Amino acid sequence: MEQQVDVFVKRVFDQGLSEEQLKAELARIGIEETRMDEWLRTWRNLKYERMRSRGFKCLALGAMLCLSGCLFTFLQNDYSAVYAGFTLYGMTITGTVLVLAGLAMVLGL
Repeated sequence: MEQQVDVFVKRVFDQGLSEEQLKAELARIGIEETRMDEWLRTWRNLKYERMRSRGFKCLALGAMLCLSGCLFTFLQNDYSAVYAGFTLYGMTITGTVLVLAGLAMVLGL
């Protein structure tokens, strides 16, 4: 039975239905209210698992951008001010925004 729950909820989750739509679908099938909570808990776990996965990717990309922006800023001596501004401000700020967005996704905010 547990496998049926996971398969059904995974299929519905991949379709992109919201929690209310999932409740309506479960009620249409005839799932009782006590079992519906278990199915909804599985759906929420899948949702947060996907958000955490995206969050860790954003964190990694943001950290790499911050580090590379810092390194390029220190290593450039003879480049123009436009390039210095891009590496110092553009890459670092973009990296910081990605890190903060990734943290928000990982924490589920």
